[in-house]
Amino acid sequence: DATDEVREILRRILAMGIPLGTVEVVCVDESAYGTVLCSVGLESFGGRVEDLPFTFNGGLPGNHARPVRLLSAWLAWLESDLPPGGLADMLQSGLLPEGWREFAPEIDAAALAARVKALPINSGPDDYRRALGRGREGPMREAEKWLARKLPAILPLANGGGELDPTNAEEVMRAAGNLLAARHGEEGKLDAYARAALLETIGAWKVLADWSGFDAAAWLGDLAGKLTVMGLGPMPGCVHV
Repeated sequence: DATDEVREILRRILAMGIPLGTVEVVCVDESAYGTVLCSVGLESFGGRVEDLPFTFNGGLPGNHARPVRLLSAWLAWLESDLPPGGLADMLQSGLLPEGWREFAPEIDAAALAARVKALPINSGPDDYRRALGRGREGPMREAEKWLARKLPAILPLANGGGELDPTNAEEVMRAAGNLLAARHGEEGKLDAYARAALLETIGAWKVLADWSGFDAAAWLGDLAGKLTVMGLGPMPGCVHV
Protein backbone atom coordinates (compact mmCIF):
# COMPACT_ATOMS: atom_id res chain seq x y z
CA ASP A 1 0.00 0.00 0.00
CA ALA A 2 1.49 3.32 -1.10
CA THR A 3 0.23 5.17 1.99
CA ASP A 4 1.89 2.72 4.38
CA GLU A 5 5.06 2.79 2.27
CA VAL A 6 5.32 6.59 2.37
CA ARG A 7 4.37 6.71 6.05
CA GLU A 8 7.18 4.26 6.93
CA ILE A 9 9.77 6.11 4.81
CA LEU A 10 8.91 9.43 6.45
CA ARG A 11 8.96 7.81 9.91
CA ARG A 12 12.48 6.50 9.30
CA ILE A 13 13.73 9.86 8.04
CA LEU A 14 12.40 11.67 11.10
CA ALA A 15 13.49 8.96 13.55
CA MET A 16 17.06 8.99 12.21
CA GLY A 17 17.22 12.78 12.27
CA ILE A 18 18.12 13.01 8.58
CA PRO A 19 17.91 16.65 7.41
CA LEU A 20 14.90 16.90 5.10
CA GLY A 21 16.80 19.06 2.65
CA THR A 22 19.19 16.18 1.93
CA VAL A 23 16.40 13.76 0.94
CA GLU A 24 15.19 13.18 -2.59
CA VAL A 25 12.19 10.95 -3.35
CA VAL A 26 12.03 9.38 -6.80
CA CYS A 27 8.54 8.22 -7.85
CA VAL A 28 7.51 5.99 -10.71
CA ASP A 29 4.14 7.78 -10.69
CA GLU A 30 4.49 11.31 -9.35
CA SER A 31 0.78 12.12 -9.57
CA ALA A 32 -0.23 9.13 -7.44
CA TYR A 33 2.63 9.37 -4.97
CA GLY A 34 2.32 13.15 -4.80
CA THR A 35 -1.20 12.83 -3.42
CA VAL A 36 -0.07 10.22 -0.89
CA LEU A 37 2.95 12.30 0.17
CA CYS A 38 0.72 15.30 0.77
CA SER A 39 -1.76 13.27 2.83
CA VAL A 40 0.94 11.63 4.95
CA GLY A 41 2.77 14.95 5.27
CA LEU A 42 -0.35 16.57 6.71
CA GLU A 43 -0.56 13.74 9.27
CA SER A 44 3.04 14.37 10.35
CA PHE A 45 3.39 18.14 10.06
CA GLY A 46 -0.16 19.55 10.02
CA GLY A 47 -0.88 22.95 8.48
CA ARG A 48 -1.66 23.41 4.79
CA VAL A 49 -0.45 21.41 1.81
CA GLU A 50 1.49 24.35 0.34
CA ASP A 51 3.42 24.76 3.61
CA LEU A 52 4.60 21.14 3.87
CA PRO A 53 8.40 20.64 3.73
CA PHE A 54 8.18 19.09 0.25
CA THR A 55 8.97 20.42 -3.18
CA PHE A 56 7.59 18.68 -6.26
CA ASN A 57 9.46 18.84 -9.53
CA GLY A 58 6.21 18.31 -11.42
CA GLY A 59 4.08 20.43 -9.09
CA LEU A 60 1.63 19.77 -6.29
CA PRO A 61 -1.41 17.63 -7.19
CA GLY A 62 -4.23 20.02 -8.02
CA ASN A 63 -6.85 17.89 -6.26
CA HIS A 64 -5.64 19.35 -2.97
CA ALA A 65 -6.78 22.80 -4.11
CA ARG A 66 -10.30 23.99 -3.36
CA PRO A 67 -11.00 25.39 -6.88
CA VAL A 68 -10.13 22.02 -8.43
CA ARG A 69 -12.33 20.11 -5.99
CA LEU A 70 -15.12 22.63 -6.58
CA LEU A 71 -14.90 22.13 -10.36
CA SER A 72 -15.00 18.34 -9.95
CA ALA A 73 -17.99 18.51 -7.59
CA TRP A 74 -19.78 20.97 -9.87
CA LEU A 75 -19.32 18.72 -12.89
CA ALA A 76 -20.68 15.72 -10.99
CA TRP A 77 -23.65 17.84 -9.89
CA LEU A 78 -24.31 18.92 -13.46
CA GLU A 79 -24.08 15.35 -14.75
CA SER A 80 -26.61 14.14 -12.17
CA ASP A 81 -29.13 16.92 -13.06
CA LEU A 82 -28.56 19.29 -10.10
CA PRO A 83 -29.84 17.24 -7.14
CA PRO A 84 -30.09 19.18 -3.84
CA GLY A 85 -27.70 16.66 -2.26
CA GLY A 86 -24.94 17.79 -4.61
CA LEU A 87 -25.30 21.43 -3.61
CA ALA A 88 -25.54 20.39 0.06
CA ASP A 89 -22.28 18.44 -0.22
CA MET A 90 -20.48 21.45 -1.73
CA LEU A 91 -21.71 23.63 1.12
CA GLN A 92 -20.77 21.18 3.86
CA SER A 93 -17.33 20.51 2.31
CA GLY A 94 -16.45 24.20 2.40
CA LEU A 95 -16.18 24.48 -1.37
CA LEU A 96 -18.67 27.35 -1.53
CA PRO A 97 -18.52 30.71 0.25
CA GLU A 98 -20.00 31.12 3.72
CA GLY A 99 -21.35 34.62 3.28
CA TRP A 100 -24.64 33.67 4.92
CA ARG A 101 -22.85 33.93 8.28
CA GLU A 102 -23.01 37.71 7.93
CA PHE A 103 -26.81 37.51 8.05
CA ALA A 104 -27.27 34.35 10.13
CA PRO A 105 -24.11 33.75 12.20
CA GLU A 106 -25.79 31.02 14.24
CA ILE A 107 -26.30 28.84 11.15
CA ASP A 108 -23.37 26.57 10.34
CA ALA A 109 -22.55 24.80 7.08
CA ALA A 110 -23.90 21.44 8.26
CA ALA A 111 -27.28 22.92 9.20
CA LEU A 112 -27.65 24.80 5.92
CA ALA A 113 -26.56 21.73 3.97
CA ALA A 114 -29.16 19.59 5.75
CA ARG A 115 -31.86 22.16 4.94
CA VAL A 116 -30.84 22.29 1.27
CA LYS A 117 -30.81 18.49 1.04
CA ALA A 118 -34.40 18.41 2.29
CA LEU A 119 -35.72 20.99 -0.18
CA PRO A 120 -38.54 19.81 -2.51
CA ILE A 121 -36.47 20.06 -5.67
CA ASN A 122 -36.72 17.84 -8.71
CA SER A 123 -34.22 19.47 -11.06
CA GLY A 124 -33.13 22.77 -12.51
CA PRO A 125 -32.46 26.31 -11.34
CA ASP A 126 -36.12 27.32 -11.23
CA ASP A 127 -36.85 24.72 -8.53
CA TYR A 128 -34.10 26.20 -6.38
CA ARG A 129 -35.35 29.74 -6.93
CA ARG A 130 -38.87 28.78 -5.87
CA ALA A 131 -37.83 26.71 -2.84
CA LEU A 132 -35.09 28.78 -1.19
CA GLY A 133 -36.02 31.41 1.38
CA ARG A 134 -39.70 30.43 1.55
CA GLY A 135 -39.71 29.04 5.09
CA ARG A 136 -40.62 30.71 8.36
CA GLU A 137 -38.89 33.92 9.41
CA GLY A 138 -35.62 33.34 11.20
CA PRO A 139 -31.89 32.74 10.71
CA MET A 140 -32.33 29.75 8.40
CA ARG A 141 -34.56 31.76 6.07
CA GLU A 142 -31.91 34.51 5.96
CA ALA A 143 -29.23 31.92 5.16
CA GLU A 144 -31.40 30.51 2.37
CA LYS A 145 -32.07 33.97 0.95
CA TRP A 146 -28.33 34.62 0.84
CA LEU A 147 -27.85 31.32 -1.00
CA ALA A 148 -30.60 32.26 -3.46
CA ARG A 149 -28.73 35.49 -4.26
CA LYS A 150 -25.61 33.43 -5.01
CA LEU A 151 -27.39 31.04 -7.36
CA PRO A 152 -26.24 32.68 -10.63
CA ALA A 153 -22.60 32.12 -9.64
CA ILE A 154 -23.14 28.58 -8.35
CA LEU A 155 -25.83 27.00 -10.51
CA PRO A 156 -24.84 26.07 -14.06
CA LEU A 157 -26.78 28.78 -15.83
CA ALA A 158 -26.57 29.88 -19.43
CA ASN A 159 -25.83 33.62 -19.64
CA GLY A 160 -26.83 33.99 -15.97
CA GLY A 161 -30.44 33.18 -16.73
CA GLY A 162 -31.97 29.96 -18.01
CA GLU A 163 -30.94 26.39 -17.39
CA LEU A 164 -27.73 25.30 -19.01
CA ASP A 165 -27.77 22.72 -21.81
CA PRO A 166 -25.02 20.23 -20.81
CA THR A 167 -24.56 19.29 -24.47
CA ASN A 168 -23.72 22.90 -25.40
CA ALA A 169 -19.94 22.94 -24.93
CA GLU A 170 -19.58 26.71 -25.17
CA GLU A 171 -22.20 27.30 -22.45
CA VAL A 172 -20.62 24.68 -20.16
CA MET A 173 -17.19 26.28 -20.52
CA ARG A 174 -18.58 29.76 -19.88
CA ALA A 175 -20.46 28.60 -16.78
CA ALA A 176 -17.37 26.80 -15.41
CA GLY A 177 -15.30 29.94 -15.95
CA ASN A 178 -17.86 32.08 -14.13
CA LEU A 179 -17.94 29.63 -11.21
CA LEU A 180 -14.15 29.59 -10.86
CA ALA A 181 -13.72 33.33 -11.30
CA ALA A 182 -15.66 34.06 -8.08
CA ARG A 183 -13.24 33.92 -5.15
CA HIS A 184 -14.69 32.37 -2.02
CA GLY A 185 -13.05 34.09 0.94
CA GLU A 186 -9.35 34.00 1.75
CA GLU A 187 -7.26 31.48 -0.11
CA GLY A 188 -3.71 30.24 0.23
CA LYS A 189 -1.05 29.99 -2.45
CA LEU A 190 -2.16 26.57 -3.65
CA ASP A 191 -5.78 27.66 -4.16
CA ALA A 192 -4.70 30.88 -5.87
CA TYR A 193 -2.31 29.14 -8.26
CA ALA A 194 -4.85 26.42 -9.05
CA ARG A 195 -7.62 28.95 -9.74
CA ALA A 196 -5.34 30.96 -12.02
CA ALA A 197 -4.17 27.84 -13.88
CA LEU A 198 -7.73 26.60 -14.43
CA LEU A 199 -8.97 29.97 -15.67
CA GLU A 200 -5.93 30.44 -17.93
CA THR A 201 -6.37 26.99 -19.50
CA ILE A 202 -10.13 27.44 -19.95
CA GLY A 203 -9.62 30.91 -21.40
CA ALA A 204 -6.98 29.72 -23.85
CA TRP A 205 -9.17 26.86 -25.04
CA LYS A 206 -12.18 29.12 -25.53
CA VAL A 207 -10.16 31.32 -27.89
CA LEU A 208 -8.97 28.39 -30.01
CA ALA A 209 -11.93 26.04 -29.60
CA ASP A 210 -13.58 24.06 -32.33
CA TRP A 211 -16.91 23.51 -30.57
CA SER A 212 -18.21 20.91 -33.03
CA GLY A 213 -18.42 17.58 -31.22
CA PHE A 214 -16.43 18.88 -28.24
CA ASP A 215 -17.41 17.36 -24.86
CA ALA A 216 -16.69 20.26 -22.52
CA ALA A 217 -17.65 18.43 -19.31
CA ALA A 218 -15.31 15.53 -20.08
CA TRP A 219 -12.50 17.94 -21.00
CA LEU A 220 -12.98 19.93 -17.78
CA GLY A 221 -13.03 16.72 -15.73
CA ASP A 222 -9.76 15.63 -17.32
CA LEU A 223 -8.26 19.05 -16.61
CA ALA A 224 -9.29 18.87 -12.94
CA GLY A 225 -7.89 15.35 -12.63
CA LYS A 226 -4.48 16.11 -14.12
CA LEU A 227 -3.75 19.68 -12.99
CA THR A 228 -0.53 20.27 -11.05
CA VAL A 229 0.69 23.63 -9.72
CA MET A 230 3.66 25.14 -7.88
CA GLY A 231 6.38 23.00 -9.49
CA LEU A 232 9.70 23.71 -7.74
CA GLY A 233 13.26 22.48 -7.67
CA PRO A 234 15.10 21.45 -4.49
CA MET A 235 14.95 23.94 -1.63
CA PRO A 236 16.66 24.04 1.80
CA GLY A 237 14.77 22.15 4.50
CA CYS A 238 12.47 20.33 2.06
CA VAL A 239 12.26 16.80 0.76
CA HIS A 240 12.42 17.01 -3.03
CA VAL A 241 10.08 14.78 -4.99
